[in-house]
Amino acid sequence: MLVPVAHGQSVDELQAQISALLAQIQTLQSQLTTLQGDSPAPSLPSFTSDLTVGSKGDAVSNLQTFLKNEGADVYPEGLVTGYFGSLTKAAVMRYQDKYADAVLAPLGLSSGTGYFGAGTRAHVNSRLAVATPPPSVTPPPSTTPPPSVTPPPEVTPPPSVTPPPAAAAGLTVALDSGNPSGSTLVADLTSGQGAQVLAEVLRLKLTNGDASDAKVTSLKLHRIGVSADSDFANAYLYDGATRLSDSASVTSAYFTFSNANGLFTVPAGGSKSVSLKVDLANGATSGKTFQFGLMAAGDVTANATVNLAASFHGNEFRTAQASDLGQITLTNQNPSGATNVDAGTTNYEAWRFSAQATDQKVELSYFKFTLVGTADYDALQNFKLHLDGVQVGSSAALMNSDKTLVFDLSGAPVTINAGVTKQVSLRADVMKGSGRTFRFRLAEAVDVVAKDLGYGVNIKANQADVYTLIQGGGDTTINSGSLTITKSSDSQSSNIALTATGVKLATFDWKAVGEDIKVSTVTLQIVDGANSFTNIRNVKLLADGLQVGTTAATVAVDTNQAFSAGSSFVIKAGTTKKLDVYADVQSASGAADAMAGSDTFTVRLIAGSANALRQSAGTTLDAPGSNADGNSLTVSAGTVSGTLNSSIANMTVVENAQNQLVGSWLLTAPTEQAVDVTSLTLIDRNNGDSANAAYGLGGPLDALVLKSGGTQYGQTINSPSTVSGTTQVFNLSTPLRVNAGQSIQIDLYANILSNANARWTDTDRVRVSTLTATGIVTNSSVSLAAAVNGQAVTVSTGAVLTMANEVSPTMPTAGWLVSGDTGVTLAAWKFSADNTEDVKVTRVQVLEDGTDDLPGNAKNIKLYVDGVQVGSTVPAVTNGSSNTALFENTTAGLFTVPRNSNKTLVLKVDLTDNTNATFSADGSDLRGNLNVTSGAATATTNVSAKGATSGAFATLAAGVGADHQGNNFKVVKTRPVFALCETEGSGCAAVTSGETLVPGTVEVFRFSVTAHSAEDVVFNGTNHNLRLTVTGAPSAATAYNFDLYDASTNTTVATQVATATASGGFVDFSTVNTTVPKGTTKTYYVKAALNNFSAIGNSFQLSLKNAAADVSFSDGTASADLSAANFVGWGLPLDGETLVKP
Repeated sequence: MLVPVAHGQSVDELQAQISALLAQIQTLQSQLTTLQGDSPAPSLPSFTSDLTVGSKGDAVSNLQTFLKNEGADVYPEGLVTGYFGSLTKAAVMRYQDKYADAVLAPLGLSSGTGYFGAGTRAHVNSRLAVATPPPSVTPPPSTTPPPSVTPPPEVTPPPSVTPPPAAAAGLTVALDSGNPSGSTLVADLTSGQGAQVLAEVLRLKLTNGDASDAKVTSLKLHRIGVSADSDFANAYLYDGATRLSDSASVTSAYFTFSNANGLFTVPAGGSKSVSLKVDLANGATSGKTFQFGLMAAGDVTANATVNLAASFHGNEFRTAQASDLGQITLTNQNPSGATNVDAGTTNYEAWRFSAQATDQKVELSYFKFTLVGTADYDALQNFKLHLDGVQVGSSAALMNSDKTLVFDLSGAPVTINAGVTKQVSLRADVMKGSGRTFRFRLAEAVDVVAKDLGYGVNIKANQADVYTLIQGGGDTTINSGSLTITKSSDSQSSNIALTATGVKLATFDWKAVGEDIKVSTVTLQIVDGANSFTNIRNVKLLADGLQVGTTAATVAVDTNQAFSAGSSFVIKAGTTKKLDVYADVQSASGAADAMAGSDTFTVRLIAGSANALRQSAGTTLDAPGSNADGNSLTVSAGTVSGTLNSSIANMTVVENAQNQLVGSWLLTAPTEQAVDVTSLTLIDRNNGDSANAAYGLGGPLDALVLKSGGTQYGQTINSPSTVSGTTQVFNLSTPLRVNAGQSIQIDLYANILSNANARWTDTDRVRVSTLTATGIVTNSSVSLAAAVNGQAVTVSTGAVLTMANEVSPTMPTAGWLVSGDTGVTLAAWKFSADNTEDVKVTRVQVLEDGTDDLPGNAKNIKLYVDGVQVGSTVPAVTNGSSNTALFENTTAGLFTVPRNSNKTLVLKVDLTDNTNATFSADGSDLRGNLNVTSGAATATTNVSAKGATSGAFATLAAGVGADHQGNNFKVVKTRPVFALCETEGSGCAAVTSGETLVPGTVEVFRFSVTAHSAEDVVFNGTNHNLRLTVTGAPSAATAYNFDLYDASTNTTVATQVATATASGGFVDFSTVNTTVPKGTTKTYYVKAALNNFSAIGNSFQLSLKNAAADVSFSDGTASADLSAANFVGWGLPLDGETLVKP
């Protein structure tokens, strides 16, 4: 019955009455559901999207509510969590099975799938659409309140609170539009096995209408419903995923959060959403209900006026119990007790614990580690989290300054199956912290976020209401710091230039680990390499570019020299400083033995003695612990070396050519310094290199130009001297820089004079005799180590062009051509140029010289080079004493043959069609020819060409013989193409393997004939034959009967013949009577009587060869019988399959 409201009651009494009223309302709602029967609640919205395992949100909550309303046979658990897990999937499957005819049958399914897709969604929406409110329910008489008591108004769920349209002055508090829908929170049926945690049950929106930020220092939230304070283990405030508070203090249904420094701040003119998340207490029973809200403006403490239109509470949540709620148990594994680690250790396992999942598959998405101990937050760096040895999440370079470290795995959470234990390892580099300690822990319950994937709810780590600290088993102590000194990988190793000043002699790496280390003195020694120089000048030390101590004006060799570092040489823990040693590469003035070229020495750091101090531990150490040597260095007086550029071959140039390369060299600077070349001298030189050439460089050459990298250096030398042995000097107004130890290419170009051949002996060359250069480091003169000759140069009066037949398959093999075919390759020739210059071919005249003298069978004659047509198409061959086709372009040329290379010229023609072609009895001969006479080309020779540079006619070299004839072709109206087929096959199947011989009359050979599309191939039954050759080894030379059959009709097409079957014998079908229509293929086979082939291993084989006597047919030409005559293109010969008696 309804509980009456009395006046003068206490707050606790009123609260109890409210709770009783809410419970009664819940009972009435249950009765209402019962009266509605199978009809779902009409208040649910329609569903618009598919849902499946892993889906979240209001749509899932609505689906769970719908399924719950369907009854216990569909959703016995009745949980409304907003997460689509295994229980929701099972409920959907039951619903689909319940309405299988409407949901499953149209899809051809016999059982539910658990996927809430289009078909199931449509059925649910149709039921929602027809749902009607139940008839009015009259409460039982006993529920009528007494007349003296005013009954409570009708209780309905509170509507969503709409935020005020505009921010009022002060801080306005209301329900957020994203306030969570009511759902069910789950606790395990066994009290000690955990309950749901971090469930969002309320979301507030605080709007600041003031011009200054509003800081909230206290927030008191109120709980109503059939529940108790003890049903909640913890409660927290969150801003999104950020926790704002520790767990609330709870008294008489009020959950209070306080922080004098501020829980959170609402910006001026802005707003903030704040969520309440709760941990359900272990053992919380089913059927509890609760709502959280705000009762009064005074429950919010802030530095601004708080506005609250009216008290409010969020949506109602319920509790339920499950016997298999997931569990996650974390247990320390390493370290098990106190331990030590050296500073500088990388990828160190700072902590490892096990994670065991029970009852359900568990997801881990968040860890917050806290470092405790004396180590600073930056002592350990480069953190990585591993799960069973595999890194998860991103690396973290550094902890937060409060010694916390977060790994947020929500973007790619890790999972542990029920019953499985995995190892979680935190690894880091120990950078510093000598003598300090550290231990890692998960300090609070919220430092681990774990989710039961079966129920889709967060669960407690280690299942306890009161969190027990999870941490390493003991402190780890970082050992004292150390200092490592080694020669740097980039320490000077190349030669150093004599007299150079301020040269880096050596570099050493000083690496501190564990703690900062200060070095007070550094002692070095110049170790003489037995060259006995006395001393070296101006030695100084630089640490990372800053000088350490003062410069030593003179340092004697093999003597210790100490440098006082003062307080400036400090190496920070985990870092490396580079200590450079500099000096002048020269001895002090008046030294008894001054430093000279080829002297060698080494810079040595001398072992220290308590000359370094650990800044944390306060103890000393030796720096270095033992002597450390740099590289052995050699003093170089320094010269530029010159060499012939081997990538440029000896060269041939042609008279009158302009800007020709006549020499190429490499200049290499000494390794110790770069040089600037300011002049370079050239001279003529003969091949014997014992005297100058017959003429000076001006005899054959003019306009000398020196280049490097395409840029001219120095002046152009015009009209150089013709006198042998006269030098030519290039003065470089812009010096040519050659970097230390590097090489550059220099090239000499010149114009070739018209009489150069007479003034230059072949293989004479140009020599670089001297150069002048300045060292960049020493600023002193550097010379050429030795004179160097260029390439041998040969002067030619013109290029040579050689013609020859191309080889097969570029030169086509003799064959049969069918009239009307187009783009037929008739011949191909190779044109080769010598090394003088590129050759431009301007004229080519080809001949048709078939013995039948029928040039009219070819038309549209074309030439191709590199697949591209050159010259114009010649419509027809000129018929005369020589049948010719002329191609000519005297201006641009037909094509160019690069020097020392070749090009292939291809002749193609179209064949005249049957109507206009002329045919001989055995096919009309057609052949291409290139007739070339050796000697100088002219404007009218069959081939004419000029040098691309000189413009002079090239010399033609015809090769072997003047005629370069292609192969002879036969032009016919049609032709057959033969192909071998599988014996005893159907039609013409591909041949696979040998066949078995069965004594008797059997098929022994099968082949196909394809007629060209131009005309039929006719075997007229009178004088056309097919002759087969016996190529196997029969058992006896006995006559056997052979028949030729048309496979399409299985009728004979040749008279029966009796032939001895000895190897090499013939089976000649002399009167073949069949026609293969044009463009089609027919299949034929041969049968033979092989009765005597009874012994194991007996074999038999036939072949169709391509001798003239093997095939004859008619192409439709009057009185013309054609034979293969060894021409290609027919597919012959065919070697049949070997039949073997098993």
